[in-house]
Amino acid sequence: MNPVELIKFDNGLTLAHYYNPNVLTVGIMFTAKAGLIIEKPEQQGISHFLEHLSFKGTEKRDAYQTTFELDKLGANSNAYTTKQNTSYYALCLAEKADEVMDILSDMYFNSCIKEKDFKSERKVVYEEIKESKDDNGDIVYSAVSSLYFKGSPLAKEILGTRKSLAKLTPEDVREYRDTHYTANNTIITIAGNMTREDAIALIKKYCLNSFKRENVVYEIPEIKTNAGVVISKKDIQQNYLEIFLPGFAAMDDNLFTLKIFSSIFGSSYSSRLYQQLREKKALCYSINTSAVSFSNVGVFNISSSFNADRTEEMLEGIISESKKFLKKGLTQEEMDLVKTQIKTAFAFGQESISSMMKAVNSAAFYDEALDYNDYIEKYSKVTIDDIMDVAKYTLDFSKAGVSLLGKEITLDVKKKFGL
Repeated sequence: MNPVELIKFDNGLTLAHYYNPNVLTVGIMFTAKAGLIIEKPEQQGISHFLEHLSFKGTEKRDAYQTTFELDKLGANSNAYTTKQNTSYYALCLAEKADEVMDILSDMYFNSCIKEKDFKSERKVVYEEIKESKDDNGDIVYSAVSSLYFKGSPLAKEILGTRKSLAKLTPEDVREYRDTHYTANNTIITIAGNMTREDAIALIKKYCLNSFKRENVVYEIPEIKTNAGVVISKKDIQQNYLEIFLPGFAAMDDNLFTLKIFSSIFGSSYSSRLYQQLREKKALCYSINTSAVSFSNVGVFNISSSFNADRTEEMLEGIISESKKFLKKGLTQEEMDLVKTQIKTAFAFGQESISSMMKAVNSAAFYDEALDYNDYIEKYSKVTIDDIMDVAKYTLDFSKAGVSLLGKEITLDVKKKFGL
């Protein structure tokens, strides 16, 4: 029997519940389907800014009281904004869950967003933007996102810009919250040592009648991708590389296959790219691949950093290993190794309430009750032929978005990738 259940209330609110009586803790997460992907051009950064402002106090508690009360309860709390959603969460002892829910729900529904807090916190976000501009990984990733997703919200920065944030007002942010933090756009996840009945009781007590507006339809735009190369210059020691290739949307069953391929090709220590380019040729310190998915589009990305004078060797090495994989394929040993890794990762994940809370919440975003046994079965059914079909689809460099950051890059990267 699956210990995860999605409970739908009449107003459209979703409760994602995972019960584990063998732990002492509970994780509570509020997620709004409000992220960069639904922001209008003049609203860029508003989802993330609202996340910050939600910690600045309500009519019941000021900012210090909110933080102090959570700390007093021993709760580990935080929040984050992605390109598709905004989440607020806390982990606590099971007997403190009622009090923690009181604080989290108050933040989610009732943040005041006062003028003085608005102006002060905007300065904090400005500092966060500056920090991201100093992060070479962020720079190269942002550049390839702008290229690959040009013309869609996914090309923009989650943090927004100084220009876009400067135009926002407290009323703009309150209106955005009340419009998008609706019942049908909200998922509340409760994971850990709390029964179904107690979880429902908490929802009824603190959340069910707290929404300020009628439901709105969560609509995301069509996303198109673009091939090309973007070169960024910065006086740094290494060159940074980010490659976007075709992937799969979040609910596409091919995503299971792509994740296995990613592990074989570049995301584990025994992977092809790691072994060939780092261990054997010593071309880089780190190289990694991953599958990133959104509601209606996905990306397979390759990332690395390396000495500037090894740039051509690195690019040739990635292309060569891709061609070799497509020509020679993989072994059953590689397939079995990765499936064991994935099964082990699932087992470790189930031993952490924090991991389970986030995993259950992520699945619930797509209206799915997380079922690890079902996931393991799907991974187990993936064949070598499936892997090769996905590899042929993904390793198509004619559709690549390539971003390279370095001090002085003279190499014809477009020619190298045939773009």
